[in-house]
Amino acid sequence: MLTELSQNFSENKLERLQAGLDQLLQNTKELQESVLNIRMLPISFAFNRFPRLIRDLSNQLGKTVELIIEGEQTELDKTVLERITDPLVHLVRNAVDHGLESPDVRKGKGKNETGRVNLNAYHQGGSIVIEVRDDGAGLNKRKSVEKSHRKRAAPRRYFPR
Repeated sequence: MLTELSQNFSENKLERLQAGLDQLLQNTKELQESVLNIRMLPISFAFNRFPRLIRDLSNQLGKTVELIIEGEQTELDKTVLERITDPLVHLVRNAVDHGLESPDVRKGKGKNETGRVNLNAYHQGGSIVIEVRDDGAGLNKRKSVEKSHRKRAAPRRYFPR
């Protein structure tokens, strides 16, 4: 229609040209929206690997762990999903390995022997938040500060005389 209008264009065709441009704009928006929707995948594609990882880690470490997954239908762009999967695996491994205490230590602290790891994804404002939480002892601040100071210290050089 726009090509036809552009041939031998005159002022009396201006209204039809505007209608054609409006239709082109609407079609372009719909196409863009469709393409974006095709790229969106639920985060369950990443979260689905964690039940097995938790089971294997808990058996290996002698810990009892319950995994709670929420927000698995939260959608992410396929590229983002591919990029965050490895860091998520690292966070979950750390939660089980370093965050959760062994069953006997937990029992001694009056906690349930089964540790808990929560994975949650949700929309907040214009962002997507992904949380990895555990009900372990938390960070030892003194130990963390000591480690960070050791990493930042300038290397010492010794020169023989």
